[in-house]
Amino acid sequence: MAANKVQLIIEALDRTKLAFKDIGNNLEKLRSSAMAFTANLAIMAAPFIAVAAAIKQTANAGEEYLKVSKQMGVSVENISTLKYAAEQSEASFEDLTAGMKFFSKALYGVNDEGKDTTFLLKQLGVTAKDPYQALLQTADAFSKMENGSGKAAIAMHLFGRGGLA
Repeated sequence: MAANKVQLIIEALDRTKLAFKDIGNNLEKLRSSAMAFTANLAIMAAPFIAVAAAIKQTANAGEEYLKVSKQMGVSVENISTLKYAAEQSEASFEDLTAGMKFFSKALYGVNDEGKDTTFLLKQLGVTAKDPYQALLQTADAFSKMENGSGKAAIAMHLFGRGGLA
């Protein structure tokens, strides 16, 4: 009778071992499926993440343009146009804003160094008081001048050191 009990216990242990093996296999399949789902989810989410990043970058640029617009008295649209032109000339946005701040002061007759700019602007034919329009008039006058030290000196008086960029 004792032999029957031993045989019965061994048989019960064998069935449990098989059940745990099946559970382990099923858990491995579940883990593989979860990994595949996570990878697919990441692939599907990537474009949305990129769009969100672009929106954030655009919003930050818009805030920067608005800030610079208020400082210089130039519309946000014109700031955007000037930024594009600066980039085409290999100048940074910071160079542009520094030069425009200097130029805005020069439009009122005195630059940061205390030098009178009224005569220079009059000689260039700049009549506009709006900074953007005055900049366009200045650019037109500069386009008609020969490159040289005179042109560079005028640029420095009106735009500061950034006028040589």
